[in-house]
Amino acid sequence: MNSQTNLFGLIGHPVHHSLSPEFQNKLLNLFDINAAYLAFDIEKDQFENIKTTMKTLNIKGLNVTVPYKESIIPFLDKIDDSAKRIGAVNTIENINGQLIGYNTDVLGFVKMLKELDVDLDRHKVVVLGAGGAAKAIVFALEKLGVVDIMLYNRTIENADRLLENFNFDTKQTLSLQDFQIENDMLIINTTSIGLNESESPVAINKNVINTVLIDIIYNPFETKLIKDAKDHGIYAVNGLPMLIYQGIESFVIWHKEISNPFYYYDNLYDDILRKLVD
Repeated sequence: MNSQTNLFGLIGHPVHHSLSPEFQNKLLNLFDINAAYLAFDIEKDQFENIKTTMKTLNIKGLNVTVPYKESIIPFLDKIDDSAKRIGAVNTIENINGQLIGYNTDVLGFVKMLKELDVDLDRHKVVVLGAGGAAKAIVFALEKLGVVDIMLYNRTIENADRLLENFNFDTKQTLSLQDFQIENDMLIINTTSIGLNESESPVAINKNVINTVLIDIIYNPFETKLIKDAKDHGIYAVNGLPMLIYQGIESFVIWHKEISNPFYYYDNLYDDILRKLVD
């Protein structure tokens, strides 16, 4: 590091569990870019200073995580069309003092779903949560041609508000406490409840067939929700692939001179997986 080193980072609260610095710095090293990526835990009463801080310190780019993906928008100078439609931003680019917002969660989730080879036509699609991550995933599901969706959230009004901006043939919003697992479901947990290893957003209390569960939390590697699902014979995965895919897309936005960092995905995934398991 020297006086020419550019700074990138992650903002959120909490961020101690994040592996973004691990693989973002690995990518920077792979491409011999003079930059560093750090994680910044921003308390809510300090969040309003983020625009001034980013411009003053000339931070070139930030990822945004819980709970700021929606509340960051008023502080930006511009957001791209997808992020505007979603109403959530997870990536910021600083171009000569102009802060531009994007949402790379969409691409991250689409790539992950395609990697899992889930047949959306054979599953009832269920999303848990109605925050910034849920907005991106609902947008991705719409792009993938899903026609029917069920959204469970603690506050049904927030779920209603989220779905009113999307075009599905059937849209149902229900309370998390009313969730009942069934056969042929694709369940996507977007809540942060599983960050505490003893908590789960919903109960998995019976065996079902042809049901797949995705918990976008990746640290802990197996949340209580995933463990409960596996105990009942359900195929369940965490959000590590989505994290890496969306992070690589952020890297592409910040470093447009790099043609194809996705080439490094397998090694990045294996390295971070080893760190999580260890």
